[in-house]
Amino acid sequence: MWLFVSSFIVSQIPSGGPFKDFETLASASGSVIGGEDTDEGYIQGAGDDSENWAHGLTPALLWEHKDALLSTSEDDLPSIITNLTSQGRTSTSDWRMRPISPTNQVFISDIANALDPFLQGNAQAIITCGPSPRDDLAERLKFRYLHIKCSLGKQGSRELRSELSKVRDFLPKLAAENVRDVFICFETGKDFAAGVALAVLCLCARDDGRVDFKDMRSHVNKTVVRQRLSWIVISYPDINPPRVTLQAVKAFLMNGEYEPT
Repeated sequence: MWLFVSSFIVSQIPSGGPFKDFETLASASGSVIGGEDTDEGYIQGAGDDSENWAHGLTPALLWEHKDALLSTSEDDLPSIITNLTSQGRTSTSDWRMRPISPTNQVFISDIANALDPFLQGNAQAIITCGPSPRDDLAERLKFRYLHIKCSLGKQGSRELRSELSKVRDFLPKLAAENVRDVFICFETGKDFAAGVALAVLCLCARDDGRVDFKDMRSHVNKTVVRQRLSWIVISYPDINPPRVTLQAVKAFLMNGEYEPT
């Protein structure tokens, strides 16, 4: 049972009857019905906006280094987390050519991997996410390159919603030219890349992982969004898209803004 500031007083709860087996969880914040990004309401102060306070720490890094983190003073935690996240970026080779399972055609990758000779053929396309496009990729890939402009921070997440219409128009062109794989790349904003990947999967991936860029869904619901998001976070555990990015993608998909023109 959740209680918050506008609830009745805890002492008024009967001690017997249907309440005898309840655990009481008291919150200093209120529950906003229909708020934020949940079906049942949003608990203010729940701490789930980790992009604002976690300093880039991911669940995987937390559990891997929990002893060191728990033994560190609060003042020293930001510098320790910075060291851990930078080590994770330099030591992680998982960004290289690993698809979002169960698909084998949609990838999230560091932009450096987009320069790999493997991508010199005509069967791959690249979408970059960030403040500025890559002229070298545009020159090399021609119609197989798309840039999604996203400023850094929350402003970029808000910009993403309008930018996703470019993805809607881009994917059928790939099908017409027999492009098989799409690499969604980032320099600094992997969360934006995850948002774009989520849109691609919701539009083109079937429940068994098959991807068809020419046969986009005519309807996307919350169940589809949740399942495709689970594919991303399972395939890439250190990706944790912030709520504002997910809201932008869901608004684009579920308001029908993706329907072909």
